[in-house]
Amino acid sequence: MTQKRKMTLAFGVLALLVAVAFTSQVQASDVSSQSSGNGLGSKLLMGFGGGYHSYETKWYVYSENWFAYPYHQFSRFAFTGYVELRRWFQAGRFQFSGRGELLFGFLGGTKEDWVSVGGGKKISSGGFSGGIALLLKAGIPMETSPTMTAVPYLASGVQFMALSSNGEDVSEEAVGYGYGEGWGEYLTFLPLAVGVDLEFERMVLGLDLRFALAVGGGTDWEPGGKEPDSEGLSSTQFTATLGFWL
Repeated sequence: MTQKRKMTLAFGVLALLVAVAFTSQVQASDVSSQSSGNGLGSKLLMGFGGGYHSYETKWYVYSENWFAYPYHQFSRFAFTGYVELRRWFQAGRFQFSGRGELLFGFLGGTKEDWVSVGGGKKISSGGFSGGIALLLKAGIPMETSPTMTAVPYLASGVQFMALSSNGEDVSEEAVGYGYGEGWGEYLTFLPLAVGVDLEFERMVLGLDLRFALAVGGGTDWEPGGKEPDSEGLSSTQFTATLGFWL
């Protein structure tokens, strides 16, 4: 899926959420005035979760004798811990929350898409991923039952990720490109998240689907002694979370 299609999908979901909210019989004043039964009177939320993250980093390498456009494909099973200030402020039907996250993972490998014909060859059997994210969430609360409120949302902000690869089990085609020693890639990007929180009296269940938009990055991988320039990033992150009111 291209970045343009990802953005179209995300904003299409937002338009659908807005349409559903405005045609709902639940009024925003009714939701915001509740202080018990589903945790709506609480302000601070803390939780954890896990899911699957994929990243494809794109680089440009130029040397005196050659140039290339390496693509690296990371697959990671990642964990998340977060703290969230719920209902920080409100604008119409939208309620805004601030969220801070710690992300880390150690399961999954890395493949290339430039050395071998057709790509998909292994250049690392595993590695660590870690990062932080600061997000602003815009949600529309919809009371679906006396004990549960669904809050579909969009979120964005800034996210930093460090992705390391151990350089083990490198395919024969990629052995000569500096992968065997292991390397790291460091990414700062603008995420766009589409998700839903299910609020209960004592806890919140969340589902979050996230894409990367604008990105900057660097790496300590130096094929032929030359540091590559960042050409972009595509990413899909799916996370399920469980939070508790404080």
